[in-house]
Amino acid sequence: MSYIKHIKMKFIIQKWPFTILALMLTMGLSAQTKIVSGTVLESGTSIPLTGVNILAKTAGNGTQSDTDGKFSIEVNTGEVLVFSYIGFNNREINVAEMAADAVITLEPNSQLLDEVVVIGYGTCLLYTSRCV
Repeated sequence: MSYIKHIKMKFIIQKWPFTILALMLTMGLSAQTKIVSGTVLESGTSIPLTGVNILAKTAGNGTQSDTDGKFSIEVNTGEVLVFSYIGFNNREINVAEMAADAVITLEPNSQLLDEVVVIGYGTCLLYTSRCV
């Protein structure tokens, strides 16, 4: 009986390092992240766009571009980034296709500008609380 236990233990000990190695490789492959950075510009004028929403499509994390149009976000390597801004068409870009310091251009959408509401201001009398 002890000989059989010895053989089983020897078999388990021989296979243990391969199991650990396989687990370490799988964890390394599943957790590959990349920091993507770049600048968001208007397509016609190359003016930096401030406050562009950059959202990872499947992960759900996101960021916004700063006053110079620059952004930085950490995402998985196969992720798709969605760039959206009021008055511009959304743009989806795969992280694998992006360069180290990417320049993203957004196209203006003139149809969205029809939804802007202009409000006129009048004058108010403080003692009667009546606005004209």
